[in-house]
Amino acid sequence: MEILDDCDAVLCNAEVLELVKSIQLEASKSGFQRPEVAVLTTNQVIQYLESSNSCNVTPNEVQQLYGELAKFPPLDGQEPLKKKELLNIANFRPTTLVSLYSIIDHAEARFGDDRLEQMIALVEKILSAPPEVESEEMEQMEEEEAS
Repeated sequence: MEILDDCDAVLCNAEVLELVKSIQLEASKSGFQRPEVAVLTTNQVIQYLESSNSCNVTPNEVQQLYGELAKFPPLDGQEPLKKKELLNIANFRPTTLVSLYSIIDHAEARFGDDRLEQMIALVEKILSAPPEVESEEMEQMEEEEAS
């Protein structure tokens, strides 16, 4: 077997969700009768991605995050963030150091806790919050206003 086209690109969950929804829309507009298993699989993929932490994230936010994270130089002699690490940061939307440690190999040695905290703040600033976080924040604001 010969590989004719070596695709080097990877898609984050937000990009996959956008792509799957556009394919589903095109199929419904064209009137093409898709196999039942394809419809079921598409719906399950959409349902899974819409229930993830990154469900409200847009591809533009991801690109902005990648650009900003690229500005975080590693400590002396250490390697910068890898593609897979950037992708996982966008997909999992880490909010604690522990979750970031599970995404970045040798995180503390490569970046130090201060830079990692800055990365988390950047993720929270750039990427849209999941729906349950948004509703919790709204409830807290309403409670504060009522007090």
